[in-house]
Amino acid sequence: MPTLIRLNIPFLFIVMIGAGGLIIAALFYRRTYPGLDAARRALLTGLRGLWMSGIVVLLLSPMLRMRFERERPQKVAVYLDHSASMGLRDNLESRPDSLNRAVEYLRAYLDKKNVDDTYFRFSHVIQPDTLPDTLFNGLTGFSRVARHAAERAFDKIFVLTDGRQTMDEPRPASVIPVYTVALGRRRALPDLAIARVEFKPEVIRLDTARVTVTLRGHAYQSGRVRVRLLENGRVMRQKIVTMPDGDANLAVTFHYVPQKKGYRAFTVTADGDVKENNRRNNRYRYRQWVRKSRLQIGLLAARPGYDLKFIRQALQHSRDLRPVLYVPVIKGVSAPAADSLEVLFVIGEPAPSQRTFLQRYIKRGTGLVWFLEDSRDQSSWFRESAVRRRLFGQKREGLIHPTEPLSTLMDIFGDPQKSRLFWENVPPLEIYNHLSGGGLHARIGQSSNAFLISLNRPFRALVNGVGLWRAAFQLREDGLMYDGYNRFIQMLAYRAARRNQQKNVRLSSDRRVYKLGETIRLTAYVQDERQQPVPGARVTVEARTDDQRYQFSLEERQPGIYEIVTPAEATGAWRISATARKNDTALGQDALSLQVQENDAEFTNLRADTLFLKEWARQSGGAFLTLTDLKKKRNVPPLQPLMEKRTVEHDLKNSRLYLLILLLLLTLEWALRKKFKLI
Repeated sequence: MPTLIRLNIPFLFIVMIGAGGLIIAALFYRRTYPGLDAARRALLTGLRGLWMSGIVVLLLSPMLRMRFERERPQKVAVYLDHSASMGLRDNLESRPDSLNRAVEYLRAYLDKKNVDDTYFRFSHVIQPDTLPDTLFNGLTGFSRVARHAAERAFDKIFVLTDGRQTMDEPRPASVIPVYTVALGRRRALPDLAIARVEFKPEVIRLDTARVTVTLRGHAYQSGRVRVRLLENGRVMRQKIVTMPDGDANLAVTFHYVPQKKGYRAFTVTADGDVKENNRRNNRYRYRQWVRKSRLQIGLLAARPGYDLKFIRQALQHSRDLRPVLYVPVIKGVSAPAADSLEVLFVIGEPAPSQRTFLQRYIKRGTGLVWFLEDSRDQSSWFRESAVRRRLFGQKREGLIHPTEPLSTLMDIFGDPQKSRLFWENVPPLEIYNHLSGGGLHARIGQSSNAFLISLNRPFRALVNGVGLWRAAFQLREDGLMYDGYNRFIQMLAYRAARRNQQKNVRLSSDRRVYKLGETIRLTAYVQDERQQPVPGARVTVEARTDDQRYQFSLEERQPGIYEIVTPAEATGAWRISATARKNDTALGQDALSLQVQENDAEFTNLRADTLFLKEWARQSGGAFLTLTDLKKKRNVPPLQPLMEKRTVEHDLKNSRLYLLILLLLLTLEWALRKKFKLI
């Protein structure tokens, strides 16, 4: 039954309407034929007054509010920490056993109360605790626990944890009372851990590779630490270093020369003089792909010059590219084998002795970059139509401007704003149109820049480089122009070395090595054959390891740029491929590889963070509990049933009951008038 009934119209106003209705009805029945006695006159006057007043009230849009109250059990959620640190078992404690005892004490208390309880387990993900689970893995995040509880409207929550937040997220702010139960040791023990291992996922055979190991000490006394790099159990390199006192980091770098190509498995270990209680974070394994050799980039020029010098320097700045010179006037330099080159840079007009080699190379259909100093001064040999057609075809013009989103070739820094700053600082250069025999293939840069890029397959580029290296090396002394020029030349070489068709989809990540639980940012650039951004495409990504597979879609942030941010949820080598489609038409695909390393953050500090747990409980209006408090039922909430109040509103204009009552009043008055022979 409702405990309160109220109209949105004041009661006095309703009384006035009723009184007015009765007065008007009385005027109607003041004189009748045949005459009526007082009782019959009063009955008919009341009926008419009621339905007339009811109609007037109906015109005022009346709303009837009714409030109901009922008791209901409290909704209680219990969150069990299943992160990696909660699986710790050593000679001082067993956290899984402590967690099981806490669950046993809490479940016994909740079973005696009339509550609706739900159990969850959490680390960097939250799952229902419906099945037995002995796996403790992942990082700890409490903000997502607070959000999870708020979204499901729980009345109170219990969090059983050691309080060590290892995910990169803000501290939780909860509006629901939180009862934290601290598990784990209360004092810090000396611990040495491998915090991070930095390496390139891909290196070159017989080239120097580098791996940097960051050691982290916690409550660690100064002592010697032996760091070793092993391959298949064989020690390749080792160093003995001294760790500083207290909490400190120390970086150790190894250099080695890979001897065999293919995937190689390595292990890094750290062994100290100080006795540690936890040694599971003193070892790290990773895999590395060893490639056969560097990409061979041929440099063909009739004579030495500044263009040759600076292009060679730009290629030498990359560890994966190896320039091979073919300049006849330099003693000891002979023509390389055409099939040994991945890409050929032709710088200026080739000498007559080089043209046979050039024609033989062109027939192979391999990547080619023609770097012209002044395209208007070329000989008739270069302008002859057969050479032009064979090199660059008859593509139509495509324009690319230095505005966001930048094309894949212009985004040389991976940062659109920085890349755009470079292109805006390159001074305008001359355009020479008739070399392509049918207009420009593409124009990159400002409206008067002279980079002519061919879009035919295989990749062929015609670059009119008047003033480019002068702008990069003479007019600008800052590192932006120098670095940008080098990156542009290197990107031309990488692009031309692919030997397949122009990629319309390019997938990239913010880095290639992650820790478990860190954020992976994937970006896909989707373009058409004229290198223009394609908006409205559907980009799906598939991520695979040896035993896991995920699929998700990217969101469009800007026209042609699609992104997603996702946590690294499993260790190992990941192969990630992206496919773009629009209107059921495939636009292209791209792929890359990532490494996800084990995260030692869960074992860097094994002491329970009771200060954080007390503050979180105090801020939310809950309480901080220990295992003893749970066992003896101290400081636990009473969990009495709640009185739930609910308000229901009814619009009387749409109420069938109200309209039915008015109809009954009208019908009753009509029937009585007929009975009394007034009609």
